[in-house]
Amino acid sequence: MGARLTTPRIVWAALLASQGIYVGIMLGGLLPRPPAPPDPIMLYALAAVALAVSAASFAVPMIVRRAAIASAVADLRHHEASLETIQSRALAIGFTPLVLSLALSEAVALFGLVLFAIGFPLAVSAPFHAVGAMLTLVRYPTVATFIGPFEEALGRTLR
Repeated sequence: MGARLTTPRIVWAALLASQGIYVGIMLGGLLPRPPAPPDPIMLYALAAVALAVSAASFAVPMIVRRAAIASAVADLRHHEASLETIQSRALAIGFTPLVLSLALSEAVALFGLVLFAIGFPLAVSAPFHAVGAMLTLVRYPTVATFIGPFEEALGRTLR
C-alpha cells in the first residue's frame, strides 16, 4: 500500500510548496503594492472567511469521505472483495477528500497573499500562511489516512 501513496504525497508536497512560493513572491517584491493604505475591514472579513474555510477543511472532506465509504462498504460486503480490492478502493475514495482538504488549507494561505497584495504588511499576512501550511502539514497522506476509515466501517484489519 505504501507505494500507492506516491501520487497523494506528490500532490500534498506540491500544494505545500505552492504556499512557499506565495511567501517567496511577497518577500521577493514581485507583487505590486498599492500606494494607499488598505481598508482595515478587509482584514477582519478575510480573517472570518479564513476561519470558516479552516473549519470546512476538516468538516467537508469528512462528510464526503463518510458518504463514499458507506456506499463502497455496502458494495464490498456484498461481493466479498479481496484485500487488494479493498485497498485500491480505499485509495481511490480517499484521494478526493485529501485533495479537497488540501485545497481548502491552501485557500487560507491565499487569503494572506491577498491581504499582502492589497497593502497589508507581511506581519499581518504571515499568520495566514502559517495556518495554511500547518493545515497542509497535518494532512500528510499515510496508510492510516486511507485504510483507517475502511477498517472502522468493515470492522476488520486491512493492513
